[in-house]
Amino acid sequence: MATSSTILGFPAPAVIGFIGVLIGGLLQQVGSYVNTRIQQNAQDLRLQSQERIRIKVESLVSLFEQLDETHRILNDNANTASTSPSSLSQADFQSEIKPAVDDYRDTMRKNQIYLDDSQYSDMEDSLGQFREALNYIQWKIQNGNQNPPNHRQMDWNQFMQVYEDATETLQEEINAPVEDN
Repeated sequence: MATSSTILGFPAPAVIGFIGVLIGGLLQQVGSYVNTRIQQNAQDLRLQSQERIRIKVESLVSLFEQLDETHRILNDNANTASTSPSSLSQADFQSEIKPAVDDYRDTMRKNQIYLDDSQYSDMEDSLGQFREALNYIQWKIQNGNQNPPNHRQMDWNQFMQVYEDATETLQEEINAPVEDN
């Protein structure tokens, strides 16, 4: 008669089989946990990326809105200054016109982190033209129907072109396809 070995009173093959089942179950649980963690980390990274993109787009939309509002205020008031300078006052200039340019400058600087050097240069160009428009409007308020000297004249084509360039730059960046990292 052949002797069978036992472990703790159980036949050895049954004990070895039981240990194998335990190890297999444990490995399955560890694998499942690791897989779940990998999926959760990937999901967390996607959510973080989506949040960063949302913040960037909202910031650039805010910059676009400020660019557009400032351009509208300056364009309207420069036209008024050209045709009817007496209808504008220094108080109008200080309370509405100049603050629009200051607000644009502040918004532009706050959002420069989302723009590359070339894009930011377009925003700076528009700021430069906005300041020239401010100088023109202020000169017309102070001097009425007189023609301003050459250095105070408005270059309307340049004023419109830099606005269009800045608008196009922001539209392209806002609508740019999302790149996978």
